[in-house]
Amino acid sequence: MSSESESGAAVELKTVGDKEIPSDGSHEMSTNKAVDDTPRLDYYEEQEEEDEVRWIKSHVQKKCQYHKYLEPLHTRSRLDDKVVGLNPVCTCGNLRSQHESTDVFGEFEFDNDDNQLARFMKTDDVQLLPQLLTRSQRRWNNPRKLISIVGGNHNILMSKQSKEILRHGFTDIAEKYERNICFVTNGVNTTINRLVGKSCKKMNLLTGSNGYIKLTPVIGVVPWSNIPNKDQLIDRQGKWQFKYSQIYDKNSVNLETNHTDFFFVDDNDEYRMALERQYSIGILLVIRGGTEAFPFIEETIRNGLRIVFIKGFGGVADIVAQVLPLTKDEERHSLLKILIERGTCLGVSYCGEELQQIMDAVENIVHHKKSVAVYDLSSDRSQDFGRFLLYQIEESRYAPGIAKHESPIGGDLMIIEEMRDAIVGGNNSVAIELLESGRYDVNYLQGKDSNFGRRMTKLLCSNNYECLDAFFNNGLKGGQFLSLRVLEDCYKAEGVDVHTLEDTWKEFIDSLKDLGYRWPFDLGRPVDDKIIDLEHLFVWSVVFRRHEIAKLIWAELDEPVAAALAVNKIQQLIISTKRIKDTEVLSKYEQYSNDFTDLGIEVIDACYENKIAKYNLRRKLRNWTDQSCLIMASETDNKRFISRIACQEYIRSIWWRNDDLRYSKYSFSRYILYWLSRCCSQEMRERAKQLSTSPVVKFSFNALSYVIFLILYSYHMLTNFNSQFTIIEGVLCFWVFTLICEEARQFVTSDSVSLKSKLKVYITDSLNVLDLVTIVLFILGIILRFIPNSDCFEASRVIFCLNLVSFYIRLLRTFVPYKQIGPKLVMINKMIWQDLTPFMIILLVFLVAYSVASEALLYPNTEISWKLVYYLPRKAYWQIYGELFLDNIEGDPDCIQDANLNSDYSKQRCPTEVGKYAGPVFLGIYVLFTNVLLLNLLIAMFSNTFARIQEQSNLYWCSNYFHLVREYDGRPVLPPPLIIIEHIYRILKSIKCRCSRCKQVQSHSDANVTDTKFKMTLGYKIDNYCGRFERMAAKLCLQKRREVSVDSSKYVRQWLESNQSELKEALNREKTISESPDQERSRRDINEDNLTALRQEIDANQKKIEVQMKEILNYISSVSDKNIN
Repeated sequence: MSSESESGAAVELKTVGDKEIPSDGSHEMSTNKAVDDTPRLDYYEEQEEEDEVRWIKSHVQKKCQYHKYLEPLHTRSRLDDKVVGLNPVCTCGNLRSQHESTDVFGEFEFDNDDNQLARFMKTDDVQLLPQLLTRSQRRWNNPRKLISIVGGNHNILMSKQSKEILRHGFTDIAEKYERNICFVTNGVNTTINRLVGKSCKKMNLLTGSNGYIKLTPVIGVVPWSNIPNKDQLIDRQGKWQFKYSQIYDKNSVNLETNHTDFFFVDDNDEYRMALERQYSIGILLVIRGGTEAFPFIEETIRNGLRIVFIKGFGGVADIVAQVLPLTKDEERHSLLKILIERGTCLGVSYCGEELQQIMDAVENIVHHKKSVAVYDLSSDRSQDFGRFLLYQIEESRYAPGIAKHESPIGGDLMIIEEMRDAIVGGNNSVAIELLESGRYDVNYLQGKDSNFGRRMTKLLCSNNYECLDAFFNNGLKGGQFLSLRVLEDCYKAEGVDVHTLEDTWKEFIDSLKDLGYRWPFDLGRPVDDKIIDLEHLFVWSVVFRRHEIAKLIWAELDEPVAAALAVNKIQQLIISTKRIKDTEVLSKYEQYSNDFTDLGIEVIDACYENKIAKYNLRRKLRNWTDQSCLIMASETDNKRFISRIACQEYIRSIWWRNDDLRYSKYSFSRYILYWLSRCCSQEMRERAKQLSTSPVVKFSFNALSYVIFLILYSYHMLTNFNSQFTIIEGVLCFWVFTLICEEARQFVTSDSVSLKSKLKVYITDSLNVLDLVTIVLFILGIILRFIPNSDCFEASRVIFCLNLVSFYIRLLRTFVPYKQIGPKLVMINKMIWQDLTPFMIILLVFLVAYSVASEALLYPNTEISWKLVYYLPRKAYWQIYGELFLDNIEGDPDCIQDANLNSDYSKQRCPTEVGKYAGPVFLGIYVLFTNVLLLNLLIAMFSNTFARIQEQSNLYWCSNYFHLVREYDGRPVLPPPLIIIEHIYRILKSIKCRCSRCKQVQSHSDANVTDTKFKMTLGYKIDNYCGRFERMAAKLCLQKRREVSVDSSKYVRQWLESNQSELKEALNREKTISESPDQERSRRDINEDNLTALRQEIDANQKKIEVQMKEILNYISSVSDKNIN
């Protein structure tokens, strides 16, 4: 370790080999690759591995027999020093680069572990450490803090409770610093090293080729002489992705399998101390420890950093723990001498010179007791081990010998003022430098800055996302600055008073309630400094189009997938409530919505690859009123999200419920009969119950029931519809009544909150509208049927026939699960409402115009009547389809001349003489417009709709399939009309649960009352795991996008530089032509052929630019969608 004034964090170095990179390491991509049968991830990672091999072979050499380099004076061992590696001369007379390169490096997987991959390398050159650590940032998460563990040379007998305390402590530290910490051990497979490795492996979540989350590094520095089977590791080209076999017996020394990196060295102590000096913040953790721990302790004391001794396992740690509280020198000396001579703690007795050396080393530790802390596992505060370590690490931030409480207050105030001036003046470079250098410690100084919230408000309202990104990267959390007052100031900056909202804002907030968002302000209640969740700030940034800030906040949310899905709905509500018509604003909203949808898809795909997507999709969301991602995707109609394989696999698992049904060699009916015949045993009854409650079985029974209903209805209308009320008619009435009850149940149990929103959601579904029309027609037919009047009876017959047609159309929903037919139903629906309806309005204009004109021309002075209104458009309509009625237009021999004799339209009236000649002309023009123009226009509209939906047929089918599965998952088991039995049962159960006794029972299980397959309360551990993974995957998604943006920008710049001369020449020649003062004279002087050739050259250059830009866009698309493809 080194002091803060002498070293910087590993990520500060901006040079990797011979390449320049950003200081935050954001351009790097993880090179971990899982050992499986899948192909290599992509070209980028293969090139990265080749670059790694080239760099190692050119920079890392085998140990020289002299093992000394004559360093230039300006070469330092700092991680951020850009002059490290100036090829110094060795004492053997050769340059560093002239030594033979190492032949031990690569990446292996232990033979007893199929998940963890570890990098390894043999090196002894401490001068190369800064570059080695900097290059490792490709896989690490910019660790700036260090925990070095000493004393893990041997196994330690620990109780289960002690192991849990230590494991939770290490996990809490890694989680607190978000993997921004590094652990260093001796790499041996011992108790304490296993605890560290397993704790960090759990925090890593993903390892190997997935690469979605950078690793918390656990580095083992191991003597090369102790390595078992070292021949497996030797290869001139490196050993990559292979199984490393160890010797598992009592006498062998094996590597700990959960470490991420191993450095094999000859001089273990020297190299490890040099490694620890690369970090300015950290602690030395001594657990047990023998005499080999004293050099590391002295080095840490020399650097003025913290040392933590764990009491309870013997060794040096227990000796220090016992003598440290003693203030009198004589008592301390006597106790120390007894402990060492008897070997009480060290296990071996010492005397003479060795005794004195150990006593001097312990006295040196006692002399620097301000830098020492002791942790007793047996004490009452042992459960706070993670917090204890966190405090010690924060103490190590300051210069040697200066404790936290002794930090110069004046210096803190100066830094705070400097940050304030930088933010107010918009000087991002100064603010970012203060954060990146560590001078402005967010976790420490924000508590001393009383106006820190205002600083953040300034950054948010000025859309200064670069500086805000630097704050988040350096440890800023939402709970440290986001209060109700800060959010109120943000809304005020946009002209919104949260206390007196306008009607449009009230409508917007009420609509957001259905999405699960809760408005944090109470009207009429004063705003205080209550800390609130970041979701509120995310909604603010989305509403006011702070897109870059919204993405930064999104990566810090606890539920990023849900927030990404909510963006689309939020923007739709803004557009509708604010009545935005500006096409530019609308296009931006659409772009932002698609961008967040892509981010949500990338995160859920990462969850799917990690096999936790089914939990992320259905877990109740705390910040969105117990909604779930699947339900939010449904509410926002996000077809792209629903069509992802993670969603579809989970939906299919709900649909089939029992996989045996899906893959059975029996037909569906034989399968049901087979299980029903074997329901005698308990196991078979359970499986039959599971089968009967599956959506696919409910759907099948409902479809079968509905077909029987249609057959019965058709039979009644064809053969048995008369004035006498029959049993069949009574059965039909009861059947329809059960359908009405089911529609009512669906309406009441919808996820919407208010009655208005429930009605809106119900009506927006075209199938529900069809159900409503069908039920209304049936009720109207029944009413007319019982009126004792022959005309009403015939009217009821007509209405019942229409009703039967609507019931048959309702049968189409049976085909939704079929992938080939389902999208066609969507096409029909779109063609009717989006194409045919507006077309009919246009056609109606032509039809009415021709009808009136032709009728007035052929049969003038007709008496007004309802029959005239009926017969007037009749001929015009059928003439569209080719029935021209030429006999009527040109005159029928049997026609009559008197108009009064044709008042009932029973006979054909003779046309006028003028009409006989003008009528066919009118008809020809009318047919030209309707048959040729309008019908072909309609066909073109239909073709366009077909092509558009066919291109996205999978999206439409997946969305409709999801809605069908969700509907039938919540339906009663019995089909209509037997469904009434379950409705009565549910009503009685609801009434029973309203009694006081049931209320008491219900109060203990409120969290699980609304649990379904689409929305479920998970256990604390799995819920916490899923949320943590989502946050980490979200951050990585943004990081990858930045990498792609940087790479594409470099590519464009390089191409422009390489083609600069050609472009300038072509543009200058074009400019000469276009800027000539006398264009006509120029055209005469310039040869026409040369001018044409010149323009062709310019066009060719423009096409080259377009081709190159398309390649860039395709590259960006392929990288961002590599998980999708």
